[in-house]
Amino acid sequence: MHKLTFPENTHTRALLLLFAVSIVILFVIGNRGATRGFFYEDDFDNLANARGAEAPDFLVALIKPMVSPDSAFRPVATFYYYVMGRTAALHFAPYIYVIQAIHLGNFLSVWLLARTLGANPLGACAGAMLFVFHSAMFHIYWRPMYVFDLLCATFVLLTVLTYRRGSIFPSLIFFWLALKSKELAIFLPLILIAYEWFFEQRRWRRVAPFLATSAVFGIWALVYNAGRNNDYSLRFAPAPVWTCTRFYAEKLVSGPAWIGLAALACIFLFARNRLVRIGLVTFFSMMLVMLALPGRMAPAYLYTAWIGLAIAMSAVTRPAWAALFFVVWIPWNYRQLRIERRAELAAADERRGWFEAAQEFVKAHPAVDAFVYQNRPETMGNFGIPGALRCLRPPGAAITVADAESPGHFAAMEHPNLVVIAWNPVLRKATLIARAPDVAYIELNDMTPLWQLGEGWMGNDYHFRWMAPHAAARLVRPASASAFEVVTGLPPNFERASRLTVSLDHQPIGTTSVDRAGLKAYRFEIPKGSAGTVDVEMDVSPPIQGGTTLLGLPITSFGFK
Repeated sequence: MHKLTFPENTHTRALLLLFAVSIVILFVIGNRGATRGFFYEDDFDNLANARGAEAPDFLVALIKPMVSPDSAFRPVATFYYYVMGRTAALHFAPYIYVIQAIHLGNFLSVWLLARTLGANPLGACAGAMLFVFHSAMFHIYWRPMYVFDLLCATFVLLTVLTYRRGSIFPSLIFFWLALKSKELAIFLPLILIAYEWFFEQRRWRRVAPFLATSAVFGIWALVYNAGRNNDYSLRFAPAPVWTCTRFYAEKLVSGPAWIGLAALACIFLFARNRLVRIGLVTFFSMMLVMLALPGRMAPAYLYTAWIGLAIAMSAVTRPAWAALFFVVWIPWNYRQLRIERRAELAAADERRGWFEAAQEFVKAHPAVDAFVYQNRPETMGNFGIPGALRCLRPPGAAITVADAESPGHFAAMEHPNLVVIAWNPVLRKATLIARAPDVAYIELNDMTPLWQLGEGWMGNDYHFRWMAPHAAARLVRPASASAFEVVTGLPPNFERASRLTVSLDHQPIGTTSVDRAGLKAYRFEIPKGSAGTVDVEMDVSPPIQGGTTLLGLPITSFGFK
């Protein structure tokens, strides 16, 4: 068993305590704005899934010897959402307090690991400081969605620390928990092999249980990955590996990739030091999986691997060298943090605005069970929308969610308890419209009754929509209607005239030439008829070539007058 010996000098202990307290205070001050952030798409999806789960489900998933990128197989990190969803619900700040507390705990573990590997107090402090503040890891303690990487790093550190003390069984348990947090821990036995090689008597029997565990999980991961072709598919070809290498090299230094690669090469120059050697092994072991996942790249995925570079940094023994490094690094790193912080809070405001509008509407209309959304905040991915809406409904309640640009939205439109959610990115505002009786005249804006539009409508430009060369809709004809109106016009600088034909119930009522830019109302006289629902069709020829898509005309409004 190996014990960490703390300095007996009271003055040194006081300085170390002052350092730790100072780091915590500076971290809290520098990241106090994190609580003004908001949930991402992964958070909503994980929260929605966790709300429908029971505690035994996590225990079963924890015991099973399998690993995959699917969050259902990451029960340790997903359990965070299970607990937080039942305690903090949809209040964001508590989620931040927890992940930042875990990150600061990892900061302490990095310091302890550096010291137990032989770093002096100065080196251990330098390595821990590099670990806790690096801008590439900003999202780890600002976004709960990266709790998978956060907890993986926690259990990787605990695995190595307990292994270092000779406690093999607890170390195996921590290794298992690391694997159940995120699959990148599968190469952790390489760190233990390096430790035995550089620091111990090369007792390979102690490493054998870890290698066996890793082999079981690795075989399962390969079987799971076989035949799959998605963002989580492992790709070992040179091109995707180079794509990932270049991306993470850029994030290492917040600059060009060649600088990051050069920095790693410089570290190799000092590889004669045992701390640098095991630090490099740790870094590359924790990056092996991520270098084969070009479909899933993010700066935060460096977090667990960053432990290795922090350990390598702990090899520093000269105060002057450490001071010189941090004098250069701290201002540059703080500049990157400010840039990240501004972008993070701006995007959070958009997501919060969308979600709170939906939350207020659902609270006032609890029977709503079908949603069609048009546009969305840029950082609110497609699978985040269903997750967010599931969080607003009772656990297990069935809901229908469809993108207004997808063919499947027509089926969703048939639901009687339908709500349309229109997002205006210019105003950063969500407008929600409950299904209502059909109208006779439609304005194509955020208040458009989408359930009356058929095939052939594209996009939403807030005060008009492009129609395809053929577009359909459904209107209610008043008994007193004597004309049908279409407001449209050619795009600017488009000189060729288009012919617009309008049909009611498949019977043409007229054709007009649209030959001028800017909006104009085109009226078609119609014979007397009875009130009722009418199928409307509009055809444009020749179509306008819009890139690879054939377009009709931009329509502002249409209907009976």
